[in-house]
Amino acid sequence: TILSKPNHSPYGTLIIDVGEEDGVKIDDLVFALGNVVIGEIESVDKNSSKVVLYSSPGYISQVTLENTGRYFNAKGRGAGDFEIQFPRELEVEVGQIFLYPSINNYVVGVVESVLFDPRDSYKRVLFRSAANVQELKWVQVRLSS
Repeated sequence: TILSKPNHSPYGTLIIDVGEEDGVKIDDLVFALGNVVIGEIESVDKNSSKVVLYSSPGYISQVTLENTGRYFNAKGRGAGDFEIQFPRELEVEVGQIFLYPSINNYVVGVVESVLFDPRDSYKRVLFRSAANVQELKWVQVRLSS
């Protein structure tokens, strides 16, 4: 269960009701809606944990664009938004999905816009988390072995 969301906890974090006693460890992945990766465990107490959201301002996480196998560094912009500097020759379209780099197809977010000036060697890809944290009541933690 989410005890505290970004509007009531330090910006870009959640406080959840599981901790050391439940086997939670730092860097465990945190999911919403079953297959949407939203962050990872940053710190653990006896009965609670702090989750840093991948969309936290300035947080850099790796993602891959579906069906390409290419990895990119996504920079969190806050409020569930991300930005990537994308090589201009690569095609990316609104609605495409960014995945967490894993053997499983864990979703991170969906492309919302592509900004490009023909004079630049990069284009800016803006995407949003596939889960709205403000609407969540609980999350799932994948315990590491």
